[in-house]
Amino acid sequence: MSSPATRLLASDLARSVLRGASHGFAYLAYGYDPVREATYPRLGFNGVIRDPQAGGYLLGNGYRAYSTVLMRFCSPDRLSPFADGGMNSYGYCAGDPINHEDPRGAFKQALQRRSVDLGQLSDLPKSTRVDRVSSVHHTETEALQLRYPGYSDLINEVTTHNALSIARTLPSPDRIAGAMAGFTLPNAGITSDDRDLLADLVRQLHRAVVASRNYVAAPNTTNQATMREQINDYSKGKEVLIDYLVRKMEPVREIS
Repeated sequence: MSSPATRLLASDLARSVLRGASHGFAYLAYGYDPVREATYPRLGFNGVIRDPQAGGYLLGNGYRAYSTVLMRFCSPDRLSPFADGGMNSYGYCAGDPINHEDPRGAFKQALQRRSVDLGQLSDLPKSTRVDRVSSVHHTETEALQLRYPGYSDLINEVTTHNALSIARTLPSPDRIAGAMAGFTLPNAGITSDDRDLLADLVRQLHRAVVASRNYVAAPNTTNQATMREQINDYSKGKEVLIDYLVRKMEPVREIS
């Protein structure tokens, strides 16, 4: 797997580039390069600084350590096994680093996604504008707002509305018993922050579903208390998240 070249830029006091030097190199699919496995930190695989003490790369600003030698993470994924982390809680890119990446150490995402060009959204129908924004991967929404500051309110409105719709489609507390343990969150049309909040709620939903099934299988006092506690936590979590997203929508509605 080839990596972009490392570039060293020389600049003056005004930060104008005077000269540049580049050096290209290549890695194995999982990022290992015995020549570059040095004892001092420097930019390495996927542009991340290698930590010599950890013996790998600290992805997500230190969220999880990834070892190119072991070809796996050094700690389990909190999104596994029922959310986006997958069944293998230590796996990197689900065993397919050629077609996927995991810059945050949280879950795989497809490489070479087509960049969304918002263009002249003001000339398009509202439904088309919403569809355009809803097609943006959650890891790119922040960059999209920086690229198109004039459409920041539209992006906030669409992504928040999408997150609110997802939260409201989750089963109500009184229907936990018949709910599915797994729930796949969409990757597009919402922000990463809102998606993380939704993922936390989905994990709590799973705990409530498991507790409910345990009580049905063995209806004793302990299982009943656990079921009530988990369902109550899920109910409160869903209520708080919906309230947060509704309040997040209010300033956008006032502007629009």
